[in-house]
Amino acid sequence: MDLSYYLVALTTLFALIGLFFLVLAVSSTKRKKLFAMGRNFLATLLMLSLAALFGTLSISIQGYQALTREDLAATVKIIPTGRQEFTATFIMPDKSEKVFSIAGDQLNIDAHILKWKPIASLLGLHTSFELDRVSGRYASLKDESTMVHTHYSLSDNKFRTPELSPCQQWPLLPR
Repeated sequence: MDLSYYLVALTTLFALIGLFFLVLAVSSTKRKKLFAMGRNFLATLLMLSLAALFGTLSISIQGYQALTREDLAATVKIIPTGRQEFTATFIMPDKSEKVFSIAGDQLNIDAHILKWKPIASLLGLHTSFELDRVSGRYASLKDESTMVHTHYSLSDNKFRTPELSPCQQWPLLPR
């Protein structure tokens, strides 16, 4: 279980104990027992303060997790096959594989990324991405202008997300 679930449970527990002590403080006031009323009122403040502390910690942890969430786009395995040639194997999060023969010294991956503002991330909208294409590039400018270039498409559909697209997550968004 996640730590935030325990924090929510502690928040609820201390809030309920605080309400119990508040009821005791009110009943002590009706019976004109000032010392018992003061003690119960202080216990109420302590319990509600602890509930507020654990509630704040729970919200902070959930916010941190929403803002720092990362998703795997692909795992890439590179195997050199010759001078300025290599094979790139892309293993997608759904375990499907795509293999490309690339010319060049370096691998270049283009992607479309939809990054939301932090407040939208807290509301449950997460970064969406689409791996668009893969190509080779050369380290030397001379080779870049004279050698063979290879380009391959990686995209199947627009804005791939691990769960749902933003329009599926939030049906009120325009399509």
